[in-house]
Amino acid sequence: MKARARTLALAASLAEHPGIRPKERRHAAAATRAVARWLRVVDAALVRGAAPRAIPADLALLRYLAWRVAVEGDSPDSAAKDLRLPGPRRPRAISDAEVLRVARAMPRPGPDGPL
Repeated sequence: MKARARTLALAASLAEHPGIRPKERRHAAAATRAVARWLRVVDAALVRGAAPRAIPADLALLRYLAWRVAVEGDSPDSAAKDLRLPGPRRPRAISDAEVLRVARAMPRPGPDGPL
């Protein structure tokens, strides 16, 4: 989600709930900024892992893969295995082999944290 769209979504959500107090509004804004910060880390891991351009559904899958490998430190093979699809029908545009290649190319978290 782009910054402008995120800001508009937060403003619309707060407008729908006029009873939210200033403290809760600050917490909602802080949580939105934290999500944006982690999305930047995940997207940077995808760039460093040379992930292909993907349709939105595949992008969500690749972001989950990046979270598990680059942030949580899971094994690339086990993370890619958990994302495999059964059967010959492919509901997504990215293959299991491509998911595994991206997972193995992603950076791992170091002693100071991810990236």
